[in-house]
Amino acid sequence: MKKQNVLLVTILIFSLYAKAQDNISKSFEVMPNIGFSASTLNFEDVTGSKLRFSVQAGILGDYYLSERWSIRSGVSYFAMGQKNPEVNIELDYLNIPLNANWHFGKTKNWNFNFGGTFGYLLNGKLNNVKAKDQFKSYQIALSYGVGYKFRVTDNFSVLTDIQGLFGLTDIYLLNNSKLGDTNLGSSLNIGGVLSF
Repeated sequence: MKKQNVLLVTILIFSLYAKAQDNISKSFEVMPNIGFSASTLNFEDVTGSKLRFSVQAGILGDYYLSERWSIRSGVSYFAMGQKNPEVNIELDYLNIPLNANWHFGKTKNWNFNFGGTFGYLLNGKLNNVKAKDQFKSYQIALSYGVGYKFRVTDNFSVLTDIQGLFGLTDIYLLNNSKLGDTNLGSSLNIGGVLSF
């Protein structure tokens, strides 16, 4: 009797393992991308302020938890700051998002992602002069976006998406302002999606 139970449990474990391996074979996607970004400072009230435009680039990964939900993370370069007649601020970050990603639509080619992003300051300029020591070395932000995947083959798609970022931490290392200045940015991106 014991041998039969062991045999039954062994068969069950191997069948679950085989099924899990079958599901895992299509459960991870890698997405190199490049885009066009625009940013400004939130709470900044200076007449004549202009957006800072730049290039955004990175590589992201989606780990599927189910057919509709995945966890998205990776690394990306994101330029932020703003230009105005008084102060020109240029901040370059290495961003690491951690977002929940909901896949929807008839073929689940649409996605909506939301979560948080940690940004590490790579470079900081104030009025075109290096001033990294004037700014916090990190940023914590809310991140969100929506995109669409154009399937080319079973294992390759092209993704277009719009991503937004709302900074929660003051950009300045020392700031006497009660509100503080936080980053606010968005990007329009295109990239490849490799499914594994």
